[in-house]
Amino acid sequence: MFHPTLRYISIILMICWPIVTLGYYGITFSMANLNDDTFVSFIVSSLVEIPAYIVVTLFMDVWGRKPLFSLSLISSGALCIGCGLLEEGTTKTVLAMFGKFFASSSFALVYMFTAELFPTTIRSSAVGICSLMARIGGISAPQIAIALPKVTSDAAPFYVMGGCSIFGGVLSLLLPETLGTNLPETFEDVENIKKNAKPIWKCVSYAKAE
Repeated sequence: MFHPTLRYISIILMICWPIVTLGYYGITFSMANLNDDTFVSFIVSSLVEIPAYIVVTLFMDVWGRKPLFSLSLISSGALCIGCGLLEEGTTKTVLAMFGKFFASSSFALVYMFTAELFPTTIRSSAVGICSLMARIGGISAPQIAIALPKVTSDAAPFYVMGGCSIFGGVLSLLLPETLGTNLPETFEDVENIKKNAKPIWKCVSYAKAE
């Protein structure tokens, strides 16, 4: 994973994975504080994931993995910060739901995007290590969403999650795009993906690599 060809990719992904899981689980826990009925809050936050997965499926082969992944993280972060600025009410709840929508989108994308960036020889190990790093975000989520408000304010978890998500979204822009390429078999294939990647502003898939 720390071959010169992959070093910066591995470092970025090992930072982004905990951020993705922090936002995904953190927003879910935080939504429990936005409604008197905890069960209803969890049901709603779960149902929001369904359209998120549908949208990702429809657009990931048109616009690409990187722009969708980055947009999902940045949007989720901006909505979290918006929640932190608002008092409890319908608007805050709606923003939190949209935040969960984008957090679910990034969660759905990160597994596939990661697998497409590593050569076959280390793909399983790379995804496994990134998934291991993601547990940091999963472990931190309840501490930030539930414990942090008790010592600071109710808005603090949203600021922390929002700031982390925006940072991860900007950082992910440094990753190469994998749309229109075959799964890399060697380190040389990864270099070709970097060189021939689709520009982020084009909503067109390149032809499959030979």
